[in-house]
Amino acid sequence: MFSSRFLVEKEEADTDHLKIYCQLNYEIKKYNEALIFAKKLLEKTDNKVDALFYIADCYSRLEQPRKTVAIYEKILVYEPENYLALNNLGYNQMKIQEFQLAKSDLDRAIEIHEYAFAYNNRGFANLNLGNLDLGLEDINHSLEIDNQNSYAFKNRAIYNIMKGENEAALEDLLIAKELGYRELYGEEVDELIQKL
Repeated sequence: MFSSRFLVEKEEADTDHLKIYCQLNYEIKKYNEALIFAKKLLEKTDNKVDALFYIADCYSRLEQPRKTVAIYEKILVYEPENYLALNNLGYNQMKIQEFQLAKSDLDRAIEIHEYAFAYNNRGFANLNLGNLDLGLEDINHSLEIDNQNSYAFKNRAIYNIMKGENEAALEDLLIAKELGYRELYGEEVDELIQKL
């Protein structure tokens, strides 16, 4: 019996298998393994953007936002109008406290496509830049597009906390929790609820 990694080391895996190995490892949260396959895929494939997205996703899950930002910037060299890359770039810029840069990239993403997550992320950037009303407007618009976005409910709760509206914040946090925030993003909602 041999491992899929053995095929990669021997240069025998084709791009279809590399993509499968990357996806399988990603799904079982073996992000370092998935990253190995994604990097090898990048070397072998003509579709650089797909491979770069895999690499960026792995770096993001490994909590390496600076590397993630660098990869999304490479994607945008290939596809400057890729609103998903712009959204993810903005999201990761916020992780390194680059809120103004994030807002600019999220503005571009929204110009290209009315994407709920980009509105939500721009709303969070605006909150962090002190533009509370613009932040709330974006977050609410995100929820108009997708009312199942637990992250937007969490961000609206943050707005309400900033405004001293703890009852409204708790209501949004409970909705975020019910929509599965914890499973998707971690325990931040539970921590905020405990603080109220």
